[in-house]
Amino acid sequence: MAPSNRSETDSWPAVARGDDALITAEIEARPSRPPDYEAESRVLSALAGEMADNPRGVLQRLAELVVEVCHADSASVSILEPGGAHGSLRWQAAAGAFAANLDATVPCDASPHGTLIAGNAVLLFDEPERIFPALRGAEPRIYESLLAPWQANGETAGALWAIKHTPQGRFDAEDARLLQSLARFASAAYQMSTALDAATTRSDELERPVAERTVDLRESEAHLAVNLAGMRRLYDLHARLANESDLAVALGEIVAAANAFLGTNRGCIQLVSDDGERLEMFAYRGYDEQDRFIQHFLHEGSRPACDAARRDRWRLVIEDVATFPGLRGATDREVALADGIRATQSTPMIGRAGELVGVLSNQFPRPHRPSDDELRLIDLLAWMATDFVERYQANTALRESEERYRALATASADVIYRMGPDWSEMRQLDGRGFLSDSAEPTDSWLERYIPPDDRARVTAAIEEAVRAGSIFALEHRVVRVDGTIGWVISRAVPMIDDLGKIVEWIGAASDVTARKAAEAALRQSEERKAFLLHLSDALRPLRDPGEIQAASARLLGEHLGVNQAHYGETVGDHVHIHQGYGHGLPAMIGRFRFIDFGEQLVASYRAGKTAASDDVAIDPTISPAECEVLGGAGIRAYVAVPLVKDGEWVATLAVHNRTPRRWQPKEIALVEEVAELTWAAAARARAENALRESEASLQQRVTTATSELRAVSRRLLTVQEEERRFLARELHDEIGQVLTGLNFQLAAAAGKTEKAALAEAQATVQDLTEQVRQLSMDLRPAVLDRYGLLAAMEWYAERYQKRTGISVDLRHAGLERRLPPDVEIGAYRVVQEALTNIARHARADAAAIQLFADDGMLTVVVRDQGAGFDSANAPTTSGLGGMRERVALLGGTLEIESAPGRGTTITAEFPHDGDEEAAGDRHFAPGTKR
Repeated sequence: MAPSNRSETDSWPAVARGDDALITAEIEARPSRPPDYEAESRVLSALAGEMADNPRGVLQRLAELVVEVCHADSASVSILEPGGAHGSLRWQAAAGAFAANLDATVPCDASPHGTLIAGNAVLLFDEPERIFPALRGAEPRIYESLLAPWQANGETAGALWAIKHTPQGRFDAEDARLLQSLARFASAAYQMSTALDAATTRSDELERPVAERTVDLRESEAHLAVNLAGMRRLYDLHARLANESDLAVALGEIVAAANAFLGTNRGCIQLVSDDGERLEMFAYRGYDEQDRFIQHFLHEGSRPACDAARRDRWRLVIEDVATFPGLRGATDREVALADGIRATQSTPMIGRAGELVGVLSNQFPRPHRPSDDELRLIDLLAWMATDFVERYQANTALRESEERYRALATASADVIYRMGPDWSEMRQLDGRGFLSDSAEPTDSWLERYIPPDDRARVTAAIEEAVRAGSIFALEHRVVRVDGTIGWVISRAVPMIDDLGKIVEWIGAASDVTARKAAEAALRQSEERKAFLLHLSDALRPLRDPGEIQAASARLLGEHLGVNQAHYGETVGDHVHIHQGYGHGLPAMIGRFRFIDFGEQLVASYRAGKTAASDDVAIDPTISPAECEVLGGAGIRAYVAVPLVKDGEWVATLAVHNRTPRRWQPKEIALVEEVAELTWAAAARARAENALRESEASLQQRVTTATSELRAVSRRLLTVQEEERRFLARELHDEIGQVLTGLNFQLAAAAGKTEKAALAEAQATVQDLTEQVRQLSMDLRPAVLDRYGLLAAMEWYAERYQKRTGISVDLRHAGLERRLPPDVEIGAYRVVQEALTNIARHARADAAAIQLFADDGMLTVVVRDQGAGFDSANAPTTSGLGGMRERVALLGGTLEIESAPGRGTTITAEFPHDGDEEAAGDRHFAPGTKR
């Protein structure tokens, strides 16, 4: 094949372009022949023999065998070489119709090879020439190509090709498995061939100075002889293991071969446990079962070797156990040295899916590193061991699967049958009492077992299964032994010969008639529940009983598909329908006499019995007169459900049809449920309406009582203040005058007799006079009534400091005008009570008062930095309750902020509608510290 000429615009990454023709996933869906491990073993044995006898021709032999075992039209082996932007591809071997392209080269990025390298997995391409320019014009034309990569020195070095040159040619999963298995051999063969070429080249170079290099040449020949001997041993071992079925024996033979290749007598194979969590010792040579080394590594490998195998998928060679850093201080090191082990090699066994299968290990009695040639042989042994383990596991799983399938089919299937390749003939059917048996082949099975309505669907499913070669699976109806209709789930698996052709179908069917009946009943139940839920949701927000009844009738009528529905309340001998539903018949609205519908029907209603008729014209329980009335209203079929509560007929829910209708029991039951639901919803609405009216009335009464109570409280405060004013005036005018006169009299008598006694009496009277004056001021300061709140506060603050020694800082704003009297006295009392508490409890030496008034609110703040208290548990004797009550009666609010050791702040707000006269800019006027 010659390379294609293309411009720079034709060059694009093969990975991106190859995805358009990549159909690898389709392999799993295609019919596949069963694995032929015997043929695979023969091929590998032949290749091993070729490797031993003719190593340079092994790749060509490999291509020829791919044509044979993969049923390919052509096969080739490609090798990646330097050259061009991304390297070039050379056909190192070719067989079949593709043999003419042997030794041709093409750019790697113009062929599927780039996609193969990027994916590093078996790939299937459909007409790759559509995507890859290098394959255009190839003769013969490539219709389908299966590629498997192979590696050398850890990198993809080439690919093994299987090619179909006809449109009908198709590869299956077994072809992919075989190709991947052979690709591994291609890797080993290529590396061996490369080594031979290198040795030959070196031999040619040494021929000139024959005398000097005779020793080297002999060593090289000896090296080749060792390799050839190793390959022959591999060939013999592979041939012996081809017929071996015992896993332990096979792996033991492989360990023995590895020991021989490496010149040691100790080695072992550990396999990954079933749960994938650890390595378990499976085969070993050169040890006793009780040796410490075997017991120590019985259920786990050496940590460094395990990490290298599991995580990195590479081999670990420890040239000297005593000095290897990864074993320093580890028990593994102590065990190895105690058993005389100084060096080891551990090669991972990687399966086809890239998962770790196990580890092949060898141990040496002295520090040592195996040669590269020896390690290549170990790689082939590890591959051989991996392949045997996977084949053994696959065969075991296959046997178990077949046994389970046979047991399952026998235990669970109600019918077992066999069909011809195209299903035109039923070869056998064991109906087991469910279907009629068919011991002889028959071509009339479709008419015998499948109802007419299901035949087209069954036939279509069969044709699709035959076309795709996939499992037939369908749930359909069948004619049972007794002639009734039943349901089955039927599954049939195609039996495929070595050529990939379907030769027979084996099927089983299970009786699911009961399940289908249960599903139908469940669907009906779910539909009923869904409708009742929808009805409840629709009725819930409605508050008017008439609207509830109308909505219920409409939704029921629409759900049942009837021509008329209504809910009527019984009023005496009449039914009162607020709003009915009509579709094809006019909706019934208004009042109707029950007697017009017949005495028998009314008697049934009063007894609480549901009445139903599929056709009133032929119903023997309906009289001609009743039939005439119903017919005149356009009613041919009906269901009517009376509601009787506490022995009284209260309402009726009815549905009507203008044509005969066979009412199902589930439909009658649904009408009965809707009747109860509608009555309950209407009753709930009436109760809620009554409750709302009652709550509104009660709220109005509470509001009125609260207003009256506040008025009484305000009046009480007013009377209290009036009484205080009266008491203060009396103390001042009456008692004060009397005491003043007494004082004058005593003063006159003081100069006549007993001056000392009179002077003492005079002093007493003066003290009494001062006390009365102070009492008068505390009860009702006259300055508050005459000059307002600000003057009263200044006066009180000055007196408070003189009496207690506590300085007071008074600041105010907006008090240049008078406020309503009840607001002024309320604010005064709050300040008075707060300052009194400070003197009694706060242990403070200063207090602050702020008064701020605007057009609608008076704010009073009293603050100290004293002892404070827990405001959540304030003492009941502190006067705080009285302050709250006083402020609340005036429509205001009181807030107390305090904590132990952090002082107290009392804030009171009094709304007012006092004088609106402007008082200048609002600002705090600092008072004098008193």
